[in-house]
Amino acid sequence: MDLVNDVDAWSIYPRYTSWYNKLWLSEKLGYKCGPAGVRVPAKGTYIVRPIYNLLGMGLGAKYMFLSPDYKENQIPAGHFWCEKFEGFHYTIDYEWAHLGEGQWGWRQLHCWRGKNGPQLWRFTKWEKCDYSLELPWFFNKLGWNWDMRYINIESIGDKIIEVHLRTNPDHQADYSVLIPIWKGDDTQQYIKEGYVFINDFEDAEGQLPIPRLGFCVK
Repeated sequence: MDLVNDVDAWSIYPRYTSWYNKLWLSEKLGYKCGPAGVRVPAKGTYIVRPIYNLLGMGLGAKYMFLSPDYKENQIPAGHFWCEKFEGFHYTIDYEWAHLGEGQWGWRQLHCWRGKNGPQLWRFTKWEKCDYSLELPWFFNKLGWNWDMRYINIESIGDKIIEVHLRTNPDHQADYSVLIPIWKGDDTQQYIKEGYVFINDFEDAEGQLPIPRLGFCVK
């Protein structure tokens, strides 16, 4: 499970790059959604995100109040709107495996529940949990040809919002709690509570306003 970079996965799995298209995925899953320029069906709060984002970290994602009555388009080009879902944010790893009685499918490996604030990219905590989510039948297309063995999905509650053609970094499976440490954060409070700091720098190639330095874990 060494592949943890979506940019690399894009090149390695050219047949499946459409799975990184969040608008395509939302349409497949039957969500109310549309690209910039298409009016929302009713006024309300929607999640607006880039259609493609291989750099991760929730770049460009934000909640927006939208209305079909607005005369001007409010959404940046290359983005899309989607109905807002309520619930915990989960990231879940799956392995293509034999499920018994001659059946193959995606078997869940690990699940973490995330917590963030108003800045959707800035998570404050990840906890390993026993939440399970069965994938829709059409996800089996990713495994039938044995092109890949592992995938990762992100969901809000039971609503899938992203697919990654790789797993989470291996080290995350070793811990029950991960506290993201951002530039300027004080790690001492966590060290006193028995956490250990591990380096895992990420700034989305300079596009994050505040880089993540790593995690305090235990």
